[in-house]
Amino acid sequence: MKAKKDKTLWQCSKCEFVSPKWAGQCANCGGWNCLAEKIESPQASRAAPAGNAKQTLKAAEFVTLENVRIPSGLAESDRVLGGGFFPDSICLLAGAPGVGKSTLALQWCQHICESGKRC
Repeated sequence: MKAKKDKTLWQCSKCEFVSPKWAGQCANCGGWNCLAEKIESPQASRAAPAGNAKQTLKAAEFVTLENVRIPSGLAESDRVLGGGFFPDSICLLAGAPGVGKSTLALQWCQHICESGKRC
């Protein structure tokens, strides 16, 4: 018998996927009729696992995102982008036809490639 605050979850017997409610088919692996009831007590879920103590970091140990940004080559673009592009990021450039989206994108690419990076 479960206590009033216990939480009922449904776990797949094939892939260990956990769902908050029962379904005939596992949403992760697609297996049929493989979800079994799993009761989780609040005390067990709140307890931190042994050996996973959180460590505190000093402010000087944090990596600032300003050091990671790639300048666009245009001062106004860098201001709008918060200092430049993030590596491996996507920037959506939108506007009406003829306002210069392609020209701006080509200028960005030229500057980034001239600085030795790929774009």
